[in-house]
Amino acid sequence: MKDIIPSAEERQDIHQRLRDLPDNESIFKCQSCKHIFNIYSEGLTIFAALMPKNSVRCPNCKTYSTELMCRVDTYSLWLKLKGFNCRKGELISGADICPICKTAMCPECGNHNCISLSRVTGYIQDVSGWNAAKKQELLDRKRYSLRRSN
Repeated sequence: MKDIIPSAEERQDIHQRLRDLPDNESIFKCQSCKHIFNIYSEGLTIFAALMPKNSVRCPNCKTYSTELMCRVDTYSLWLKLKGFNCRKGELISGADICPICKTAMCPECGNHNCISLSRVTGYIQDVSGWNAAKKQELLDRKRYSLRRSN
């Protein structure tokens, strides 16, 4: 099985590359129907880019429950379009916290549609309910990989 837990130095390098991604101001995800759309390619006017982000309407279900996607999550979509597939639906160790929006992300592709479990607090729980300080503590921890020798 492939070991995907990066070392502390590798994580810092990965997170710096993710921080250097260009800002995303046009790709939204609807919280109601999960439709992902670019305001420029959905026939919305150029003025949609100037509207407050919470007033952008989903072209699929017509609700205003849209959210601007984190640029790391947008990057994960781009990777999938290019043919990169991570182990979707599989329980993996080493889930990570996005350096941009501080939500859980897949350590392989950056997709935010995952649940990060940790036992930093003494018992296993989803980190999405943690406050910013506890999430930062998780980011600051060193990670080690143990390998069995035959």
